[in-house]
Amino acid sequence: MKRKLLFALAVAFAAPGVASAQNPDQVRERIEGTRATIEQMVRVRTTLSETRRDWEIYQETAQRRIDLFRSEREDLQLRIEETEARTTEAERRIAEIREDIDAVRAANRSIQDALPGLEARMREMAQFFPRPLRTRVERLVGQLGRSQQASDRMAVVVGLMNEADRFNSLFTLDVDERRLDNGEIVSVDVIYMGLALAYYVDREGNVAGYGVPADGGWEWTERPELVGPVRRAVEFYAGRVKPAQAVRLPVRITDITLSE
Repeated sequence: MKRKLLFALAVAFAAPGVASAQNPDQVRERIEGTRATIEQMVRVRTTLSETRRDWEIYQETAQRRIDLFRSEREDLQLRIEETEARTTEAERRIAEIREDIDAVRAANRSIQDALPGLEARMREMAQFFPRPLRTRVERLVGQLGRSQQASDRMAVVVGLMNEADRFNSLFTLDVDERRLDNGEIVSVDVIYMGLALAYYVDREGNVAGYGVPADGGWEWTERPELVGPVRRAVEFYAGRVKPAQAVRLPVRITDITLSE
């Protein structure tokens, strides 16, 4: 392009009419000036082209970075929302746990307030336990009120109640000694019907009677006429005589009142 412009200018200055009107030095000077102007224009156009190309490259790179930053911002925003959601859930769970802790503490206070009364009643009840049950729970009775932990103390009370309930729901056969009205001591089989009533009979079939709960131990009453029925009941319960049969035995209801 530069060569074409210079050639056109040279032709123009060399044309007849122009050369005759101007000095050759002036023509040369004008040609050189025109050449410099054209070269400057070419450099400017080249610089503009290079600048435009660099700008396009920069714009493309900048747009990619903008897109990347936008994607990272969206991802970060999503993470923030998820973290806030987890934080809210954690705060809710913490509040629930605190409520549970407060409820447990309140229950512990209630238990601690009630424990002395419960332990006193269990000690009093234990005085009415028959010998087999009293032997079984002797260790638990000794632990009443000894621990500093309310949970441990309550476990002892519940353990005693469970043992008493289990004994009360079953028949229990035991071997014991009875002091007769004449002072003689004999070995007897005793069948307990829960915590309410018991019958005893000796192996020789000479002595029989029944017992009911009483303060400090059971109260036993001799009833010689019960030898046969009680002996049969013991034999049937022990499985030594089959098939088992119904046995008529007297029942005495005892009302026991514990202190408040």
